[in-house]
Amino acid sequence: PQTQPQELTASPSTDDDTRDASLPGSLDPTSTSYTVQSIAVQGWIHKKGTGNDIFGSRAWKSRWATLGTATVPGVYDDVAVPVLLIYWFPYSETPSNVLVLDPARTVVMPVDRYPTEEKAVQWNTFTFEIVHSGAGGGAGGADDGATTRVFSVPEQERSEWVCALQQSFREYEQRLQKKKRGDAAAAGGRRRVSPDFLRPPLSPKNSM
Repeated sequence: PQTQPQELTASPSTDDDTRDASLPGSLDPTSTSYTVQSIAVQGWIHKKGTGNDIFGSRAWKSRWATLGTATVPGVYDDVAVPVLLIYWFPYSETPSNVLVLDPARTVVMPVDRYPTEEKAVQWNTFTFEIVHSGAGGGAGGADDGATTRVFSVPEQERSEWVCALQQSFREYEQRLQKKKRGDAAAAGGRRRVSPDFLRPPLSPKNSM
């Protein structure tokens, strides 16, 4: 499904969703604008706390997530980059956090989390991790170290989320390469114009 482009600004909050904006991969919720271009997947997920809220909590929290693409002024202007929008509820007007999923700085992997050696399946056994590298690992990310965010969904839904995330990475790379080829072709076309081509033709008298 597609959505009409919409200009949004992430709204500040006191929980760790918004405080995560100081970590790699997040947009600054107080100042960064972005325009959503498309939506691919939506659904409920459980997000493990990063310990970045005022209580230092690492508890699991239920959130509504939307995987889509967006342009970000000054960072991803011409090619829409994958983003994961985290909302408190499906009807929330603005997300509490926005993760920029640039494949050059982001890794997604499924991880099974078993609390015991017997590998008993619990509600949060099937997770996927999104790892953002540091040192410029996202628009607005100021931390120099890598950050891992953990999300839990049922096993079948996890497969769908991971496949959708990886597909969004491939499509972004294709858009990026297409733009680079277009830019190179345009630059090459300008370079092929010879200065002699711009000179006025010689008259018959002067050409003898």
